[in-house]
Amino acid sequence: MDQVEEPLLIAFGSFTIEEAKEFLCHPKENDIELSWPIKWFNTRRGLFNLGNTCFINVVVQTLVSIPELLSVWSAALDCNDGHSSVLVQLSRLFVLLCGDENALNKLGIVQDITSVYPDNFLASIKSFYEIHGCKSAVNRSMDGHTTVHAPQQDVHEFLEWLLDAVHEDQLKFLSFEAQPVDIDDGWAPVGKRRKEAAPQRVGEFEASRFTDVFQGMVRSSIKINGYKDSVTLQPFMCLQLDIVNPNVRNVLDAMDLYMSPETLYGLKRGQGSHAGQKYLHFEKLPPVLILQLKRFVFNQRSNNAHKVNKAVTYPAHLKIPETFLSANLKTELLLPGEDDYRNYSLQSVILHRGHTANVGHYTSWSYNQQTETWYGFDDKDVQKGAMTFDNQDAYLLLYQRKN
Repeated sequence: MDQVEEPLLIAFGSFTIEEAKEFLCHPKENDIELSWPIKWFNTRRGLFNLGNTCFINVVVQTLVSIPELLSVWSAALDCNDGHSSVLVQLSRLFVLLCGDENALNKLGIVQDITSVYPDNFLASIKSFYEIHGCKSAVNRSMDGHTTVHAPQQDVHEFLEWLLDAVHEDQLKFLSFEAQPVDIDDGWAPVGKRRKEAAPQRVGEFEASRFTDVFQGMVRSSIKINGYKDSVTLQPFMCLQLDIVNPNVRNVLDAMDLYMSPETLYGLKRGQGSHAGQKYLHFEKLPPVLILQLKRFVFNQRSNNAHKVNKAVTYPAHLKIPETFLSANLKTELLLPGEDDYRNYSLQSVILHRGHTANVGHYTSWSYNQQTETWYGFDDKDVQKGAMTFDNQDAYLLLYQRKN
């Protein structure tokens, strides 16, 4: 195959910069003429650990395994104006980790590779280490590869940071600027005749491909006798589930606890202070649902976060109970063929082996839907075969909606 003079200009079709920007804003997988066949991306390679970077490696392997993001990596490379952004470097890693010989040749790489050095990607995420007090953590070594001199960080924190970073990068490509909505106390405004106005929205941002895929919405309602309900719509990218409660034995138990009514006291309403009930329901379910099993609890004696080594089972197939849905979402699901909206299949699992958040080792499993195969990732080592359900070490679960 001929060498490509500009290997970073990659696309599943012949995108102009304007078309690539339009795709990033409104991607439609079925409308793309695939000049880069999807079958070129069934390979899986490992990532070298360059200094306590296993938490980074599992997040990267998880994101590049999500089908909804396959095309956005290439579109991002098409409309980039440099090589420094996190989104561009992550997109390049996608090709290096998942591309076969044809894809690598089109990227300008002719030699065979079995594992990948994430040098440029690590250089692009220096600010993550800086906000954790680790300045000058990422450096180049004598052999030309990147080395990291910093403690291991929490994988959930890094995942949230990375999703925010690529979201912001995409908005820069599109010349958008995220504008969060500031909400004061969460109380719904009441108009004339005490009629409740539209629900308040908290922390809402401009849409990107990443918010389209990962962002859901929870409807929070506070009920006080004698007053109109206060309703707030809260977007989320990850549900953090308590597993310490003795009644939690599996993921659905943890979700049920998350959705359980909560009694609140000291609520200011009218002329006095009142008690009320807070109710949570899903207003929107994301295509990819991220669940964090909160395994780390702060211990005052040791001044450290200790791990909860509790067995919590998680299913291969998850159906969101109807009782978790808001009235609006239930109405949508009454439409023919929409019942699959709340049916999910396990896509990825990130596991932590160790006793504290800063000590231990992260590994992961991800499912390839094209080959119907599970892949296990342990830094540079990749195994193919049946996944082992580890109920004591599972930390992050990613479920993909079936439709």
